Amino acid sequence: MRAVVLSFSHHGRGLSARVRDLGHEIVGAMDAEPKPRADLAREFGCAGYADAGDCLDAAHPDVALVSGKHVEIPAHIA
Repeated sequence: MRAVVLSFSHHGRGLSARVRDLGHEIVGAMDAEPKPRADLAREFGCAGYADAGDCLDAAHPDVALVSGKHVEIPAHIA
């Protein structure tokens, strides 16, 4: 399964690691903040995005792992 992580908090890394460890591929990582975004992209060997919509449109995932506060998740997801 191809997954992206849309991280609106520090929980994205742990969630993605579990999914990867189950044998799935992380194909995109989104975080609005540059350092967390770069860290996620480096750790999972995927492209990093500042915008959730851009991540979903470019990566074409089977599933999106969304972590964070619901009030911080954009309308593209909700």
